[in-house]
Amino acid sequence: MNGHFEPSNLVKLWLLACCVLVGNLAWSQVEFRAIGGPGIDRGEVVLPHAGGAYLLGNTQPQDGDVLRPYVVHYDNNLAVDWSLVLPSSDALEWVVDARLNTLNEARILTQRLRSDGSYGAAIHTVNFDGETTSIRLLDDVATNFIPAKLCEWQGQVWAVGHSGNRLVAADMSMNTVLEWGGTPGQEHFIADVLVHNNMLIAVGSQLEDGIASAAVWGVYPLGQLAFDIVTPNEDGWTESRMDGIDVRNNSIRILRTFQFIDDSGNAVVSHDFLALNINSGEVGEFWAGDAGEEGRDLIWTQQGVAKLLKSSNVESLDDSFLIAHISPSSSYVSQGHFGTSFEEDPSRLSLGPDGAVWAAGSTRGVLDGSWSACLLRLDSLGPLGTWANGNPGFGVVNDPTLLSWNAIDEPVAAQHAWGCHPNPALDEVHLIVPDAFKHHAPAIAWVIRDVGGRVAKSGEGIVMDVSSLRFGSYTLEGQAQGQHFSLPFMKVTR
Repeated sequence: MNGHFEPSNLVKLWLLACCVLVGNLAWSQVEFRAIGGPGIDRGEVVLPHAGGAYLLGNTQPQDGDVLRPYVVHYDNNLAVDWSLVLPSSDALEWVVDARLNTLNEARILTQRLRSDGSYGAAIHTVNFDGETTSIRLLDDVATNFIPAKLCEWQGQVWAVGHSGNRLVAADMSMNTVLEWGGTPGQEHFIADVLVHNNMLIAVGSQLEDGIASAAVWGVYPLGQLAFDIVTPNEDGWTESRMDGIDVRNNSIRILRTFQFIDDSGNAVVSHDFLALNINSGEVGEFWAGDAGEEGRDLIWTQQGVAKLLKSSNVESLDDSFLIAHISPSSSYVSQGHFGTSFEEDPSRLSLGPDGAVWAAGSTRGVLDGSWSACLLRLDSLGPLGTWANGNPGFGVVNDPTLLSWNAIDEPVAAQHAWGCHPNPALDEVHLIVPDAFKHHAPAIAWVIRDVGGRVAKSGEGIVMDVSSLRFGSYTLEGQAQGQHFSLPFMKVTR
């Protein structure tokens, strides 16, 4: 959908009255934007470029089983250029990662749940005019491939993830698929990857006997395992995971989240900040954060490391974005909490071409109490130390693209995938249902209209008794999980 749309004056006044984004604007310019509809909309990745930024996420009706990738493009003034929902041939498809190509198009990695219950992946390429220029299905990577990240390695773009107890990396040409791991009784999950000295380094967690432990893997270009580091959970920890990794020169930093039981018996979440030495294959801890701070992502900037956390430590903000500035030598510099008076759930960091720090995430409450996708932009990392109630930029868009699922051309299956037989029909019409909807078939609601548009019959299921209809032309209409069908047929008599 193209066009420019802004919140109404009433919405703006309401937000100014009810939403407070904290920050000392004399120190750093802060912008916060939210967009969504009546359903559940989540922000996962933001891709800033010279002409604006893509916000990638997912959208889902409140009471529906359909899940779709959601793409929004902002201009440099953070006004919405356009938004779209990507069509899919599967019941569920959602964004897991994205990166820009050389044309500043968004290359979007998605995971798909097929109608047979198996998992797959795809890469959609969308340009800054909102046009889908290509779709690459990754059906031949591995059985039940769970994608996690895109990266550039060996001169190509690779999708990295896991399949059961094996970790998997595949280039987009599908000429090379690398697998490692495979120990029985284990399952591996990847959260972030990078390439350093032509080595692929992945971080995430290893699940064994129901307990997750933070893990790091290094893989050489031919697929040999350079190192496999599973950091043991310390005394009192119930689980841990690696959230993010980034490198500047030879300084590799990792963000780890862990959960422990405090003296009162409560489960508490916290994080620590680590360094990776790829020569020795060892991970060392610099320092740990405060309780109530859950790791999300980190990136190197010109000022040092930006660390993104989900914080529950500011009562007036509920859960909020917490961005910390860490010096190049890994000492703590400052931090700032960001959010509305509602609930926020941060996701991923990105660095803009001008050095601005961007964060994607979700906010709940600014639009009818449901989740909305959001982004945060800071023009610099500092100082971030003193935050009070200020009036930084804030905007919200009630996206008309999401007001009706009728606006989505092909949310699940193409129109031609639906059909009816026999045609002409004498006593019964049988609805032909795409595979993605077979399990919903008994509950599919339909109506039959005559040539004047009047309802001649209605019901549920895939068999329609038309014996009582008069001779003539009719249209069978209905919907299932967001997909609408309209099928003409002829009723005949003996």
